[in-house]
Amino acid sequence: METLLAPIPGIVATILGVALGGFVSGKWANYAGIYHGAVVGMAWIAFEALGPVPGASYSNDVLSDTVIVIAIDALTLVAASLGGWLARPDPSSSSGTGTAR
Repeated sequence: METLLAPIPGIVATILGVALGGFVSGKWANYAGIYHGAVVGMAWIAFEALGPVPGASYSNDVLSDTVIVIAIDALTLVAASLGGWLARPDPSSSSGTGTAR
């Protein structure tokens, strides 16, 4: 049972970290924060596939391992895009100009 639960904190930390990266990249961008967040997610998945970022094997069965990897990659993209979307720039005042106060 412990071997099944051990990767869960690592997966959660990875998803939260990628979402935070998407948020930061969305804040740095002047527009299209969701796009910049998605790029962060894609970069993470590419690094994981190429080897600089360690990846895990989730199952001994090839089909279930493939399904789990696809689901985690999709969740990574969604979390990074959501982080970028949450970072959208807000107007500085109710009028958006900050003048005539």
